[in-house]
Amino acid sequence: KVVLAEGSKNMLWSGNQRYLIPQKAASGAALYAKGNLAVTGSGYLEILGYLNNGIRCRNTLQLSDGANVEIQASNRAIRAGDCYIEGGSYALVSGDNNIYTENSLIVLGGSLTGETSDTCLLSEGVVQIEGGNIRLESPEQRGITAAETVTISGGELTIDVLGDGIFSESGIEVSGGT
Repeated sequence: KVVLAEGSKNMLWSGNQRYLIPQKAASGAALYAKGNLAVTGSGYLEILGYLNNGIRCRNTLQLSDGANVEIQASNRAIRAGDCYIEGGSYALVSGDNNIYTENSLIVLGGSLTGETSDTCLLSEGVVQIEGGNIRLESPEQRGITAAETVTISGGELTIDVLGDGIFSESGIEVSGGT
């Protein structure tokens, strides 16, 4: 568990600064967890994954409690089994996907901005958005891609991409939000 104390400014990095070009052969991350990982608190965290991913969590990653996190990564900003975002502010810039999950991505509030030349949010499972303010930009690929259902039931979602805004292999359900 990473607790960001109120008013604190924290930084993690891997490697040396360089242009964010995907390094497919690189592994690991600036912040790596073999099990579950929770990032909580109301402080600020800057993560610079110059060699690889920003955050890599093999199981469940939970981002909550008003954290203010900025990630720049040559590969994925966030890679996790499951990713839950509830509250806080997250700015992601990456050479590969902003967020990649092997199972599910659930956003229940907060602010999320993503910039990449690849697909912004990519899930091998479901994507569920129930609130928050999300802005995704990709000059080459998709905004959201899911192998299973994409469900949007609240929040504000802005997608500025060259490819599909939202793509799902199973279905898209929109019942609220803008």
